[in-house]
Amino acid sequence: MKKLSLKAKLLVFFLLVGVTPFAVSTIIGLWKANAGLEKGAYNQLVSVRDIKKTQVEKYFEDTLLNVKIFARSRDASELFTKLREYHDNSQVKSDGEYDITTLEYKKCHEAFGANMLKYQKDSGFYDIFMVCSSHGHVMYSTQKESDLGQNLRHGILEDSGLRKLLEKVIKANGPALVDFEPYAPSNNEPAAFAGAPIFENGKIVGVLAVQLPIDHINAIMNKREGMGETGETYLVGQDKRMRSDSFLDADGHSIKASFAGTVKDNGVDTEGVDEAIAGKTGVKLITDYNGNLVLSAYTPVKIDNGINWVLLAEMDEGEALASVYEMQWMMGITAIIGVAAIITLALLVANSIAQPINRIIRGLSAGSEQTASAAGQVSCASQSLAQGTSEQAAAIEETTSSIDEMSSMVKQNAGNANEAKTLAYTARENADKGTSAMERMSAAIDDIKQSSDETAKIIKTIDDIAFQTNLLALNAAVEAARAGEAGKGFSVVAEEVRNLAQRSSDAAQNTATLIEDSQKSATQCMA
Repeated sequence: MKKLSLKAKLLVFFLLVGVTPFAVSTIIGLWKANAGLEKGAYNQLVSVRDIKKTQVEKYFEDTLLNVKIFARSRDASELFTKLREYHDNSQVKSDGEYDITTLEYKKCHEAFGANMLKYQKDSGFYDIFMVCSSHGHVMYSTQKESDLGQNLRHGILEDSGLRKLLEKVIKANGPALVDFEPYAPSNNEPAAFAGAPIFENGKIVGVLAVQLPIDHINAIMNKREGMGETGETYLVGQDKRMRSDSFLDADGHSIKASFAGTVKDNGVDTEGVDEAIAGKTGVKLITDYNGNLVLSAYTPVKIDNGINWVLLAEMDEGEALASVYEMQWMMGITAIIGVAAIITLALLVANSIAQPINRIIRGLSAGSEQTASAAGQVSCASQSLAQGTSEQAAAIEETTSSIDEMSSMVKQNAGNANEAKTLAYTARENADKGTSAMERMSAAIDDIKQSSDETAKIIKTIDDIAFQTNLLALNAAVEAARAGEAGKGFSVVAEEVRNLAQRSSDAAQNTATLIEDSQKSATQCMA
């Protein structure tokens, strides 16, 4: 982040400030919209499912009520009375068949069966039966299939659905239903039956039974309102076989194909069916019998005591949630446009801020570079000045050292002069004491006097040298102060100082020699 330019940093900042709330609001909006649309799709299927359930339950309730009412009608009572009279007159055995081949039976069937045929057509039932409750004989059938005249308790139909209905009605002492199962007299196609008791003096003497048509159930389940192109509603029994024909696979998943084939190939064994068989009502995404992912709304449907079916309303996920996907697509496009707009605006704002700041930074950088250059030049000059000052100080130090040496030599010469003076005084005292040697000393004294004179000259020379040395020291100080090209002036002065020092040394030697000669002469005088 530190290596990014100011423009890049501003761009990142504005993008975070702009995109983050936009993205959060878009995601929240999309989530809520998806949830709402998904809920709408689910609710639509649930609504269709509940409507179909109500219609199916009402159909069977109306069927039982219709059969119950007709079983107590005058037409049904008269027909049953005539059939039972024929039953008694023909001395039908309890375990034998009911003879329907006689002329008497045919006349009875034609004379009293007209109203039954009319009722069949009006109600839409596939077949209508009248069964003797005491023996189980099928005494009447509008379709006159192979079941007419059969004994339900003995013979080929003793395990049929019609036999089961007979026993269920008698046991319930009221209307009852029997679920679909293959029925031999109807080409072994699935058949469901409804029936109601026929009473005489409060006792059940027979059963009015009807064979339910598949078309009525299909008419309810195959209504297409609100189901789109891939939606369907269908019924499934506890055995997971169809109880209505599939709209999407009418050949492979019809009632007839389901009972003729297997549950795996022609039935429905899905999560929704299992849930509903367990008594649960719900809606979820599942895989249907065709292997497609569908939105499934399922519920159990109670048809009658002991008969519970499953009703499913399903639609392919793609179609059911098409509005959700469309919303996602639209929100995606909106998000892309919004982000592009934010990026463009961020670029413009970042440029408008970064360019003036960059210009200022460039100006400051140039100024700092100039300042640094000037500081470098000043530093160089300071170093040069410091070096020159150091050289001048060294030269002055050397000059001072030379002056100190000359001062020491001057002091030494002065000491020598004082010592000579002392010797002169001593000689005078010795002259005073040595009267006897006065004459001899007179000549020595003259010599000494001459030596003293020479010594005085030498001393005078030394004084001159000291004076000139002082002058040279003063000149050296002046030269040091002025220090043009450091060191040049000092070389001349130093040379003169050295010459003077040499002269002082020679004079001191001469002085020492003269003093020595004087001492010898004095010694001779003393002898």
